[in-house]
Amino acid sequence: MDQYAENENEECSIYTKNNPCCLVNGANNPGFTYVRTGRCKPNDQCVLWCSYTPPPPEPFIHSLATTSERGHIYQAVGAVIPGGGLSAIVNTKTTTYTAMKTLSVDYRLERWTGTAWVTFKINSNNATNTNLLNATSDWTVMPGYYYRVTSIHTAYDGSTTDTSKHVSGTVLF
Repeated sequence: MDQYAENENEECSIYTKNNPCCLVNGANNPGFTYVRTGRCKPNDQCVLWCSYTPPPPEPFIHSLATTSERGHIYQAVGAVIPGGGLSAIVNTKTTTYTAMKTLSVDYRLERWTGTAWVTFKINSNNATNTNLLNATSDWTVMPGYYYRVTSIHTAYDGSTTDTSKHVSGTVLF
């Protein structure tokens, strides 16, 4: 199914679900099942971005601390950001109200298989005597899949430990 644009940056209107193949920059790519539309140039074939799987369920973005009161952790977040091409930049940030003896984060980049999230890459980082920990990784991903970051943030003041889990939104590469 081809569609051609009439005007610069016209939104293509093709949306196909369960299509056995689709066109990406004019190339046939069997196995893709989900198509998102993109912008077209005048008289050019639409450029489509495809995924090997249907999209994951609506993301449930949350950050859950283990303490019912304020605790030590002020902010515990993670995100996956396209870095150009197949580069996925993973950023995490842990912030506490006061300096901690130890701050740490364990994080993983997860890939959606169409039925479940699986671990694609993992990393961790820690810092001492601080109230801020930033951790970053740059990983090469496989195209046609959705990705997210799950992170566990831990703050230890020398006597008590607080943890917080965060799950990011999803990004299609």
